[in-house]
Amino acid sequence: MQKMIQLSSIDDVKEFVNNVKELDQPVFVSKEGFAFQLDGASIMGLMALIGSKIIVSYEKATEKFLQLLDRKQVV
Repeated sequence: MQKMIQLSSIDDVKEFVNNVKELDQPVFVSKEGFAFQLDGASIMGLMALIGSKIIVSYEKATEKFLQLLDRKQVV
């Protein structure tokens, strides 16, 4: 599954990374319009994307992670 979100601050990045680390599977993020993918648990990679629209790719998620994605979702 995929969702487009925006992380607006360092606190948003920390919350996202902490949620990803709780999952038992990989989560990948990519910047809208670019072909590269980053590990969703990479705090340094995500800090470079603060303020950008990013696409989150995942297979399964916890309710807590889905709620986070819904709060940060960009329409």
